[in-house]
Order: sequence, then C-alpha cells, then structure tokens
Amino acid sequence: MCATVAALPAKPGDESGEKSADKVAGSSAKAAIEADGCKGVRVLRQGANGVWHARALRGKTEVMLTVDGQGSVTAD
Repeated sequence: MCATVAALPAKPGDESGEKSADKVAGSSAKAAIEADGCKGVRVLRQGANGVWHARALRGKTEVMLTVDGQGSVTAD
C-alpha cells in the first residue's frame, strides 16, 4: 500500500524563493501518491515538520494520506 518515490529536485538555477520550493515539493507529494495507485489527489497542506497531507481516492474510497520528505506514502 505504501510506495516510495524519489522527491523531485528543484530546477537548477531556480532562485524564485520558498514558494517555488513548496510548489515542487507539493508536486512531488502528488506524484508519489499517484505512483502508489491513488487517483483524484488533492494536496491539502504541508505540515510544520515538512510532511504533506492529502486526500485521494483508492478505488472508490477517499483516504487521507501523508507523504514524508523521502516520498514515502502512508495512510492516516
């Protein structure tokens, strides 16, 4: 049920600041969840500890998920 997907690196030369880094990390979290077999991923927020919290569909069931900095997806 849990997959690990390597986090996407920031684009070289991208110095647009923290918002860009958050966007890349959010995209990485979504990609990790999709690689784990979920659809309809909605990334809700990034926690203070850097873990991303999201909702997605696993089959027809909505599940709450977290994605850590290494790309590990865990059901809450």
